[in-house]
Amino acid sequence: MDWLDRAAREAANLDGIVITKLPDCVEWRGWTRWSWSTSDVAAYFGDLVRANRNAMKVVAGAPERVALTIEAPGHKILAQDLRADLVAVYIFNDSESLGAARLVARRLHQQILQNLPSSELVERTRGERIWEFLLRYAPDAHAVPMRVALQTGLTPKNLADPAKLTEAQTKQLEAAAKDILGVDSLGL
Repeated sequence: MDWLDRAAREAANLDGIVITKLPDCVEWRGWTRWSWSTSDVAAYFGDLVRANRNAMKVVAGAPERVALTIEAPGHKILAQDLRADLVAVYIFNDSESLGAARLVARRLHQQILQNLPSSELVERTRGERIWEFLLRYAPDAHAVPMRVALQTGLTPKNLADPAKLTEAQTKQLEAAAKDILGVDSLGL
């Protein structure tokens, strides 16, 4: 049992904590009482925080910190920036009052800050970020490797390790991703 497990188990009505790496929206650390996919939680709430940051830039300039509160049936969810590249998502069951959830989240937040690595996490390549984003959001994700290979000429071997793509190959991958997703920009 590590520091996150110990801290989380002490919070009676906490159902999960996920620390999400931005801008990739991948799980850095996670804990849950249930069988949720913490990597899915990281992806969806990471995207939500990123979208909120972009919206706040439009409304209020560039905010230093973002905090979200979501009251959903059965859960209260708090998402708070830890630093520019990490966000913590605290998921409480509905029996916790919102005020109590905020107090517990504040305590947990301090414990997490004390246990973060001192430097920024290892940055992933643009090819890796694009590939994971595409696999997460593309319809029929199982067909993505073949679709990208047909559109770009990249081999499945190239796509198996997107960290090794050249700059030109990464641009091809990004163009294919935009086409497959039907968007003008990936926002990564």
